[in-house]
Amino acid sequence: MENVNGIVFKDLFAVPTGQAGRDNPIYRTPPRPAIEDLDTLPYPAWHLYDLSRYKLTKLLSRRDPVGHLELSRGCPFQCVYCNKNIFGYKYRAKTADRVIKEIKFTLDCGFREIHIHDDCFSVDLDRAKKICHEIIRHKLNFFWAAHSGVRTDCVDYELFDLMKKSGCYRVSFGIETGSDFVLKVIKKGQTINDIKIMV
Repeated sequence: MENVNGIVFKDLFAVPTGQAGRDNPIYRTPPRPAIEDLDTLPYPAWHLYDLSRYKLTKLLSRRDPVGHLELSRGCPFQCVYCNKNIFGYKYRAKTADRVIKEIKFTLDCGFREIHIHDDCFSVDLDRAKKICHEIIRHKLNFFWAAHSGVRTDCVDYELFDLMKKSGCYRVSFGIETGSDFVLKVIKKGQTINDIKIMV
């Protein structure tokens, strides 16, 4: 197991000197390299689930069951409150073509709504717009939401129009605070005036 990168494990075969299991050595292997091409990831095994059991309150969704998609990993921004231990600061994204195929697959599995759980759906504004254009072009009829939020400096009104036309009905904004001082302290990289322009 010590040759597998990116894991932490306890040596259960070591002879403990104290209470059973308490003194077994714990090993942490070097980090596993990030997957560069997210298009190579397999689709989720939704066929293993009974989707009829997955329901959300109508406060959070419009149509059950709701599927959850990850379209990108990583965030290039430096906000101090955010833990980057999992995906890091390097932004990596599935191509728009892969995203459309995965959306079709998710809908074919029986989901009727999709929530996007990226750190920021629109870090690459042109890609976000292309995804919306493709949803419209393929006439995919479903509701969706940018559940994890977007930054106000990573959107424009053209994107909002495309998101609405493609079925998006809710966008969460990562504003964090109404204080310029706090925004500076947390290294958000925005001011209240920057935020007001888009909200």
